[in-house]
Amino acid sequence: MSRSWDDDPRLRRIRRDDYDDYGSQSPRSGAVTTIGVLGIVYGSIMALFGLCFLFCGIVSFSARNNNFFFAQNAPIMIIVFSIVSLGVSLGHIFGGIYVIHRSNSARIFMLVLAGIDFLFGLLSIAGMIFTFSQPQGFAGNRDNLAMGLIFQVLALLVNWAFSICTFIVLLNGKNAEEFS
Repeated sequence: MSRSWDDDPRLRRIRRDDYDDYGSQSPRSGAVTTIGVLGIVYGSIMALFGLCFLFCGIVSFSARNNNFFFAQNAPIMIIVFSIVSLGVSLGHIFGGIYVIHRSNSARIFMLVLAGIDFLFGLLSIAGMIFTFSQPQGFAGNRDNLAMGLIFQVLALLVNWAFSICTFIVLLNGKNAEEFS
């Protein structure tokens, strides 16, 4: 029976040494790359929601009801929120790209954006309180109450999950050493 090339222990050593091509640099963390990719995906989804809210805010100027304070100011609040959301989403996209490239300024920027996402989660809690405080239901329709609450809970969970994961990964000392 003939011997194959992986039976030779000398060749195994050579192959094992070939895997050490990092030199003095340690291998890159998969968690940091994951945060970068999730930042890009999260920013893209947030940009889509921001564009939808911008469209809704522009359209809602024609459907104002002068009897209810929220309905009078809703278009302005929706447009301002959508512009802020679009800005934060662009920050997530560019921050995610540069976190993948291990830029230290992008790491700090993503930590700031994670703090903003945490505040967006608090804004979702305020939205839940506002939704429960309306005696006639959300936007004058009691049927919209459940849908509004589901949206607020999902926004809270997504914002806080992303911000907590970003804080855990990017503040880790071992992961922080990878950034230049």
